[in-house]
Amino acid sequence: ESLNRIYINHDIYDTPMINVEKEKNLINALNKCNYIFLSSEIAISSLQKKLDEYNEHNTQSKNPLLINTGYLKLDHVYEKLKNDKVEENSILLAPTLSSMLIEYNLDEVLDSIINEILHNTHFKIIYRPHPVDRVNIKKNFFINNIYEKYKDNNNFSLDSNISYLDSYSKSRILITDFSGTAYTYAFSKLRPVIFFSKNENEFLKSNFSDLFFFKDRNEVGKIVQNIDNLNEEIYSINKQVKFYSNKISLLRSERIKFFKSSIEQNLLNLKEILNVENK
Repeated sequence: ESLNRIYINHDIYDTPMINVEKEKNLINALNKCNYIFLSSEIAISSLQKKLDEYNEHNTQSKNPLLINTGYLKLDHVYEKLKNDKVEENSILLAPTLSSMLIEYNLDEVLDSIINEILHNTHFKIIYRPHPVDRVNIKKNFFINNIYEKYKDNNNFSLDSNISYLDSYSKSRILITDFSGTAYTYAFSKLRPVIFFSKNENEFLKSNFSDLFFFKDRNEVGKIVQNIDNLNEEIYSINKQVKFYSNKISLLRSERIKFFKSSIEQNLLNLKEILNVENK
């Protein structure tokens, strides 16, 4: 009896997946699947392109079938937060994994960003490290140092919870670099995102700039390239939350075909696959 391997992808966009040297291993693992469920058409076309590139010279590989099933995590977060009445008085700082694309991520300026916001705005700041960094001994040391430095400031908190729902609900603006959480946050809350890009000019020359993750940044928020402009942009974006909510809502309807129906889509496709197997 044939076994169907189904992989449910946990990303909302065509976010950079992994450092290039590890990408081959990931593609090899994905090639062993028969079906991959993805959140959006852009996630499908991005992964299809990668699979095609790697499989071009590998005649043994048969491409898995990529299916748009919507994004389970987005629907879950949206449902949990939609009737939320918590005061949004915080900025959520949620960087991507610190070892990911070091030349572009915000890890080395993280302390400066926290310092700048705490000293020059009225916002509280919630620092939520990437969960994988929390289990890295060296990175955890860095995170704890940040905590020790700012823990006596009433406007600072470190979020170590497994769930980020609490941080999402309290925040009015998200600051990240290129974590997939940017679009999960924007699409679930209709709140804007500041993308901190310390090396934007170099980045625009790279292959990454072709990804919709980066092309869509100005639709859900703003790109800030240095600390000196950060507070000005925070105040500016804070005054335009309604404007961004409308823009984000439009982009969500364009990008996420099965918004609020991902469970149904996943079940529908699972049943179809199982029926095919039973024939």
